[in-house]
Amino acid sequence: MRHRAPLLFVLALVLPLLLAASASAVSLKLPAWVAIYSGSPAADIFFDVARGPGDVLYAVGVTRATEEVSTLLLGKYKANGTVLWKRTYTMSGVTGSAGAAVRVNKWGNVLIAGSVGRPPSSSATGRDIVVLKYSPAGKLLWATRYGGPAGKDDHPTDMAIDAEGTAYVVGASTGTGTGLDYALLRVRGDGRLQWAFRYAGPGRYDYPTGIALDSDLNSYVTGESRGAGGTVAAATLKVSRSGHLIWQKRLRYGTGDDTRGADIVVKGGGVAGVYIGGTAGFGTPAHDDMIVARVSTQSGAKRSIGHADLFNQDETGSKLAVDDAGNAYVAGDSVAAAPPHVRHGLVAKVPYGGGLDWVGMYFLDAVENESSLQAIGLDAAGNVYVGGYADRTVGGSDIFVCSVEPDRTPRWVSAQAGNAGNDDFCRALVVRTNGVFVVGQAEYVGSGIDALIEKIHR
Repeated sequence: MRHRAPLLFVLALVLPLLLAASASAVSLKLPAWVAIYSGSPAADIFFDVARGPGDVLYAVGVTRATEEVSTLLLGKYKANGTVLWKRTYTMSGVTGSAGAAVRVNKWGNVLIAGSVGRPPSSSATGRDIVVLKYSPAGKLLWATRYGGPAGKDDHPTDMAIDAEGTAYVVGASTGTGTGLDYALLRVRGDGRLQWAFRYAGPGRYDYPTGIALDSDLNSYVTGESRGAGGTVAAATLKVSRSGHLIWQKRLRYGTGDDTRGADIVVKGGGVAGVYIGGTAGFGTPAHDDMIVARVSTQSGAKRSIGHADLFNQDETGSKLAVDDAGNAYVAGDSVAAAPPHVRHGLVAKVPYGGGLDWVGMYFLDAVENESSLQAIGLDAAGNVYVGGYADRTVGGSDIFVCSVEPDRTPRWVSAQAGNAGNDDFCRALVVRTNGVFVVGQAEYVGSGIDALIEKIHR
């Protein structure tokens, strides 16, 4: 692991009518500890992380012997970095498996959404969705497999669990004559698939990206769905706990024909609503803007919207977090309109009533260095934590984690990488009172891409 100091942090602040840029030295946070898993010559990656009772962490991902032969990987770690156990999973008679999402119930049992099989490029039948349950001691309790009606590719994209440990898994699933569809599964705590709800839009491409639950255990799913003539809508659904459709909206915002949902959060009380982070086209001709839309939990009707526009650049929203006051924070990136079309990490704050409070652009060293943000979390004080990658002027990309105050002021930055100088990326993070836990990948000379989990003091 390499570290560089001093670290030059560059921040561009964007207000609705004002652009100001400044460069300053920001506190460099080194990780309290780093744990690496190196199990295969091709790639080992952690895609998601969750905290369990007793202040332990679970990281899930994949270990690949080759691009076609992969194994689901699960690790349990103490908060001080001690490895408690590691598990791999394969299904008998099936080549290939991978983990996508991990959640932990109140008893400490671990729920995983993953896939078994090989992707379509190397398999005619593709993958199936698999939901796994492990005990706190690492014993596999059950595995439930779901294959769509076409017998083609099906894979998970997100998961939520309720207080009783029931898993709600959403994924992309090939239908019969409908192309790629939404698939929403409810898997009971005993492993029984209670129901599978499917959504096929008017086109042949429907890709779900996020799921959230309300207090009545209704499921809300968003994503992107193609319509007639090539238009794209953020198809958003509310499905009852018994698997019946309550409402469905093909949400389109802005002035263009392209609105895509990327992440979803449901809030109750005085800030009730379904919050959707993503991307929509604005302007003439339309260009992509990062958006946060809030719709009614009862009907899906529009309540408010905010969007971030950096002078006709293309902005993309990827991950969303919402505080108890209804302020929404969305992380993603922005691509410059002029060559060489540099990509920069972006965070926007949208208040409960819509509009835009601020946008912050975050990268390292020099304006021509690329960055992207694909993970986000909040603490009780309203500080924002984002993660992804950032290029350095010398040495390639780093795992990039940044802490930002509620007013967008940077608090600290963490930038680490393997010694090979490439393919270093934060995939997910979780914020706890005792630190920020980050998972992803780092590349090392001799072992290639390795799965990484680290702790950064807040």
